[in-house]
Amino acid sequence: MFEILVKKSLPSTNTYAKKLAGDGKNAVVVALTQTRGRGRNGKKWFSPKGGLWFSVILRPKSPNLIQAIASLAVLRSIKKLGLKPKIKWPNDVYINGRKISGVLSESSFSGKLDYVVVGIGINANFALKMLPKELRKASTTLADEGVFIGTMELLDLVLLEIKRLLKEKKSNVIREWGKNSLNEVLLNGERLSVCGLTKEGYLIVKDAENKKKIVTEGDIVPT
Repeated sequence: MFEILVKKSLPSTNTYAKKLAGDGKNAVVVALTQTRGRGRNGKKWFSPKGGLWFSVILRPKSPNLIQAIASLAVLRSIKKLGLKPKIKWPNDVYINGRKISGVLSESSFSGKLDYVVVGIGINANFALKMLPKELRKASTTLADEGVFIGTMELLDLVLLEIKRLLKEKKSNVIREWGKNSLNEVLLNGERLSVCGLTKEGYLIVKDAENKKKIVTEGDIVPT
């Protein structure tokens, strides 16, 4: 299903993959390092050597739940390594309250959905000191969690889970996501209980007065 292209360094695997996708190609683009890796809302994603930085080109019928599928694929893979990760909507995976992975999906439409490029970054085989000081307290790596796995082996695990999840019923994806998400989060300083996802992939939360609402955007913070 996936042709894997490995590059020593790229500005951004998502940018490279989008060019390939626009040419009608399907591939997984891996970079040993990224010089201009991106997170949500244009935030810089630091990508030192030893991490797993890759983008996969998908051509689903709808972009709904693709980010949830990617996050679940990472979570399943990390669970296989003996750790206990949790998902933070919309795109992060945490271990013991510290971020270990992020997902960035970018879609292209021309009357219909052409493709979705899903970028995934996993802090794997490097020490936290490789990250900027301001990120170290809120981040972790597989190495710092005492787990060592080759990046290509980890890539295989994640791609396998993506394939499996793409075949799952949406209701099953939503249910599994809910079982593995953080129970409580903060949004604009308000403590909210996580109830699950809509079929579009939006977050369903409940406030202190037990009123449910749907979050479509915003910076969710772990409690």
